Amino acid sequence: ISTWEDVDEAVQESEGKPIEIVFVRDGERHVATTRPYHEFSEDGLELLGERWDLGLRHERRGNLIGVTDASPAYRAGLRTWDRLMGIGGVPVGNWDDIERLLAETGNEPVMVTILRQASLKAGAVEITIPLVFDLLVVPPQGLETRKERNVSIYGIEPADMYVMEVTPGLPAERNGIKPGDKLVSIDGVALKSWEQFSRAIIEGGSRPHELVVRSGTALRTITFTPETISQTNEFKQKTRKLGLGVSYIPNVVGGKYIPRPNRLSFAVKSAFTDTANAIVLNVMGFVRIFQGRVAPTEAIGGPIMIADIAAKSARKGMRHFFNMMAMLSVLLGLLNLLPIPILDGGHLLFLGIEAAMRKPLPEKVRIGASYVGFVLLAALMLFAFGNDIQRYLF
Repeated sequence: ISTWEDVDEAVQESEGKPIEIVFVRDGERHVATTRPYHEFSEDGLELLGERWDLGLRHERRGNLIGVTDASPAYRAGLRTWDRLMGIGGVPVGNWDDIERLLAETGNEPVMVTILRQASLKAGAVEITIPLVFDLLVVPPQGLETRKERNVSIYGIEPADMYVMEVTPGLPAERNGIKPGDKLVSIDGVALKSWEQFSRAIIEGGSRPHELVVRSGTALRTITFTPETISQTNEFKQKTRKLGLGVSYIPNVVGGKYIPRPNRLSFAVKSAFTDTANAIVLNVMGFVRIFQGRVAPTEAIGGPIMIADIAAKSARKGMRHFFNMMAMLSVLLGLLNLLPIPILDGGHLLFLGIEAAMRKPLPEKVRIGASYVGFVLLAALMLFAFGNDIQRYLF
């Protein structure tokens, strides 16, 4: 393999069968055999069909930190959700940097640079501004070996499993979970990532779970049953998934980028595979609508929604913008192939009927069908525009 896409392709082709992985760690070659697990989508729609996962990610854990109470870091003034930007004057961008630099500091106090989002009130308006400042952290004394000088002795850990927000009326609030609490384990399994927590809930369905939560320095165990949570995504669409009723701040940064070999062949291959995936995604979206698993009022949008999607994609960068425009082009192409008179799909339907009848359709039939098609298309456009008005103005 030469790229991360090769890894994903091999995992999908395995279809859940054991695969052999060859990897290098500290200059030594290792071989491991493992079985991919079935990847459940949070909304349960499985729009791309069955997907498989090894739990490997190209992204790295970021520099957003959690701070335990009464620890050296807490006494120095660090707080959960601070972003650790530097240690001893050396910039850090991910968790590996933090672990390495703190292990090398010895028993001497270390100066850390922190980025904190602070809320300020300006009259009736509350604004958030970034503050950057330095703090001096004094480690516990008497640590002789490098192994002893790890991040845990400072009271610093990744912020991945810290609760940022609790939704009112859901199991988390009813069980007393509050922002700043840490999810420690679920059903006896230690939690390392939010993805792991979400997967445990999805795979468990509606059965009860045992969750260990840390509030301050106290651990407590709660039992909860996931409930269906309705949320509104960035495109004003309602989504539903099983959950506890808590949210978090993503703590990942992009992986290392290397020059891609055979760029031209990769571009050609990606053009076909990405288009095929877009077609499957849109077709399965139609299927889920007809199955009643997705409400038309939530899935169908008009020109206002298209403009909103385009604007938000453009703010993420040109790559996101062009990907979204390509997806919309594929969607419009599929809509044009629907067997509705006046659309190309309707003309293909007429040609198929005429081929089966071995004679042309009467002109009156064609005209009548065109009127019906026009009415259907106009009704669809009005429905989509009405959804836009309801979605964005109310």
